[in-house]
Amino acid sequence: MGFDKTRIMIHGKNILQHHYDIFSSCFGEVIISVGKGNAFYISGYPNVVEDDLPGKGPIMGIYSAMRESKNNLNFVIAVDIPFVNFKVIEKLISKSRDYDIVVPSFNKDQCDTLFAVYRKNILTKMDRQIQKNQLKITDLFPLCKACVVNISDKAWYSNLNTPEDVSQYLKKRE
Repeated sequence: MGFDKTRIMIHGKNILQHHYDIFSSCFGEVIISVGKGNAFYISGYPNVVEDDLPGKGPIMGIYSAMRESKNNLNFVIAVDIPFVNFKVIEKLISKSRDYDIVVPSFNKDQCDTLFAVYRKNILTKMDRQIQKNQLKITDLFPLCKACVVNISDKAWYSNLNTPEDVSQYLKKRE
């Protein structure tokens, strides 16, 4: 992207504030996970957690935030997913009764591990994976009870990885 994604402006506010406003009104606890050494970029929010180790990617962010979480069940969303579809979240949470990890799939070949539900009981397995430098979240799937939920309605889903993605999202929302 070339800049910190939390600076993306949507709906009249930065995307981080957009997410925080939505989730703090729905969930009893909201934890913001940031890379090691980046907490100073995020001010004014409670529950900002830095990665325990630098350079370990999203698995480290999820691990660090879940260690601080007071909840066994945790919904995770990446800051660059601008639209929140609560029907999909409810579907993932309903499946989580029987699974440790529940992720959506918006096409046959890919799942989104950063719009997913995780149980805190997998922390030990996550820690082992991180220590072995096996940093793909999908590498946890065979070690846990994981479920991939096919989502047929994917028109709402966007992931803002480039300035063009942001521009297209904003045009769609107008």
